[in-house]
Amino acid sequence: MRAIVLFLVFLNLAFFYWASEFDSTQLVLQAPNDVSGYKPIKLLTELEQEIELSSNELSVKAEQISLETATKENIKPQKCFSLGPFDSNEKSDNVYDTLFVAGIQSKQRKVNQRQPKSYWVYLPVHESLAEAKKVVNFLEQNNVDEFYIWLEEPQENAVSLGLFKKLSTARDKIAEIKKLDLEPEIEVRFEEFSEYWVDFNHNDAGHQPKVIEEMLRKNDRMLILETKCS
Repeated sequence: MRAIVLFLVFLNLAFFYWASEFDSTQLVLQAPNDVSGYKPIKLLTELEQEIELSSNELSVKAEQISLETATKENIKPQKCFSLGPFDSNEKSDNVYDTLFVAGIQSKQRKVNQRQPKSYWVYLPVHESLAEAKKVVNFLEQNNVDEFYIWLEEPQENAVSLGLFKKLSTARDKIAEIKKLDLEPEIEVRFEEFSEYWVDFNHNDAGHQPKVIEEMLRKNDRMLILETKCS
């Protein structure tokens, strides 16, 4: 009987010793390693938040794409045109005012031009007046009667053969004199003048505003030219 009691006491002491050792040991839990082919478990609230964020991002991207598309479709490249030419600033002003009333912004431009006025056919300067007179006598003998000796610098002692308005007539005269084994020359004389244009922008070359179509209809000498935008 005594042995049984001692055995039970021993068991109690062993149990208390084991319990004290177990409490003093810290239990450390490590997260399980990812298993290939499986995704981590998420709470339903976490999934709902992720779905809401993804939807918002898609909405923002869709709005951006829609705005960019609309912008590209609505904005057409501007083209530049000029109306003219007008021989006076007053006529240019009238067109400018008409466009202004119609709500079309424009600007006026003056261009200085020059064009051939006449063509002078002549035999080049000779060394002396005597030499020039010899040439004149030769022309008379060959039935050339339109000439005179130029007595002013810088063409002193040149023999003028005529001043022509048309280039074709001047060329005919040159051909006639060359048959006499002479070498006539031609000098183009210019006149300077100014012309005026009215410039404006529009995005459709095929469909101009009605006010411009009306001006072109009434003035068949007025041109509309597509120009390079500055």
